[in-house]
Amino acid sequence: MDSINSKAHWSVSYTPSALGSKLGIGSVTSIVPTYSPTGNVIQLLVNSSDGKQRNYQKTACRTFLGLDSIHYTVSRQSDGSWLFVGGGWGHSVGMSQFGAYAMASVYGFNFKQIIGFYYTGVCLSTGAYLS
Repeated sequence: MDSINSKAHWSVSYTPSALGSKLGIGSVTSIVPTYSPTGNVIQLLVNSSDGKQRNYQKTACRTFLGLDSIHYTVSRQSDGSWLFVGGGWGHSVGMSQFGAYAMASVYGFNFKQIIGFYYTGVCLSTGAYLS
């Protein structure tokens, strides 16, 4: 699906000092992520060399870093840099335009199957609009 979605896989790297500068603190010494059951980052606890601590929750976990999605992992590399590796583009709520397109064009799913995949338990119907 990478040919359909250029955001399917991505990575961003920061030096500890560059990341700290972005946050207005000293060099980042630790990052403790909390993941949802689906693997999305829902909280980041960031500590710095100057003893400051920052706690980011929900969408702030991606926006302050300039990441494309909340679906990523955080790791410390051997050179000391912080590596964020993820996939997707957006907030992981609702229907993925890239996913729906791939389901239809590559796998032949119809609109009912696609809607049912993204919105479990919904019932589609036709009818008159209420005035």
